Amino acid sequence: MAFGSKQLTPIVGRYLDDQPKVSASIALDDRLSNLAEENYDLAVRITSRTDCGYAARKLATIHWVYCAAPGYLDAHESIHEPADLVQHRCLVYPAMTLNGAWSFLGERDTKQIAIKTALESNSSMALREAAIHGQGVACLPTYLVSSDIIQGALMIVVPQYRSAIAHTLYAMYYRSKYANALVRSFIDFVVDDIGRMPPWDRALREAVDLPRFCDEMA
Repeated sequence: MAFGSKQLTPIVGRYLDDQPKVSASIALDDRLSNLAEENYDLAVRITSRTDCGYAARKLATIHWVYCAAPGYLDAHESIHEPADLVQHRCLVYPAMTLNGAWSFLGERDTKQIAIKTALESNSSMALREAAIHGQGVACLPTYLVSSDIIQGALMIVVPQYRSAIAHTLYAMYYRSKYANALVRSFIDFVVDDIGRMPPWDRALREAVDLPRFCDEMA
């Protein structure tokens, strides 16, 4: 739902501007919808699985960053290394933990740090609000918080590392649906609109001085 609200809806809007005779319907849900039973033309999913019986076209890699509000960081112990997070309140999205730990990928090493959960939620939008209001450090997707970081509402912590967990954004559809020219044109439009590096990641790379190895966000 977070990606649909923040990124997909504007993409659909640009597609409709390009195709003024077309109308669209967006259903936002975090469950796995059955495209046949619910008569959807396609699904846009963030997942690591493509064995759902649908054709899948990769749209982008989804990256996550560790971040917190400047006010929170000013009021608490400095964070220089992932291990420093054991002293902090952590806002946890369950899919981004492994056995109660956050994973960090550096240029030469990978670290797993057991964290103290202050708030857990299956909604990245809820965790973003908590982070912006100074409730702790969160691991959040760049498509959701790129603009917050650029505007200074959030700051990346331990920027020399990135999350060792990443996901993939796919367009999924039945191959029979691909015979529909509108379905094909929409998927092609989304691929072109997102590009090789998604605009939310490109904007973040241009605004924030991240280490060279983080160019792998491309």
